Amino acid sequence: MQTQSLISLAKKQFPDWSRELLLEFLNELQRIIFTQSPTNQMKVYDPSTGKDPILTTTSGQYEYTIDSTNGFDAEIWRVVSVYINEDEPIECMILDATPSESAKVIFKENPSSQNYYVRCYRFPTELVTETVQLEVPDAYHLSHVYEGLCGLIEKFRSGKSDRYDVTFMQTLLPDLLKKMSDNHTRVANTKYRGY
Repeated sequence: MQTQSLISLAKKQFPDWSRELLLEFLNELQRIIFTQSPTNQMKVYDPSTGKDPILTTTSGQYEYTIDSTNGFDAEIWRVVSVYINEDEPIECMILDATPSESAKVIFKENPSSQNYYVRCYRFPTELVTETVQLEVPDAYHLSHVYEGLCGLIEKFRSGKSDRYDVTFMQTLLPDLLKKMSDNHTRVANTKYRGY
């Protein structure tokens, strides 16, 4: 379903809300969905190698922002691992992004001047207009996203919403994250089992 169609559907249920405000709430809901746990859709990789992006360090510098100043072209919200050899992650402090600061990596020991791989995840694309498509797969727009949006609006209006707090946050969101999670990656060569 197109973002514009979801907004039109929500507008029928909440006619007193402007399309701009509905889009703002939909954008916030998408951010809530993708910042609960790392998902395949938000994983950042180097398109030329298919590997995790590289952070180039300088000897004597311990702290690095994971943003465009250090070669990351996406808005990173979480770093989960820093490594040279994937089997041996580097011990360091990792800080998630906040509304005012970029994600950070702080090495506990001098990182020297070398390249480190950084496994990280980005924020979803901002829904600045109705033509920007949601990054949640289409199959979950009506069953999960629309329910979450309506619940979020209800919560905003009255201060509480079972539709948001119980149905969405406790049931639909965990189900959606499980389906999009790195822990549930589908194997392309799995054979179909008919019953």
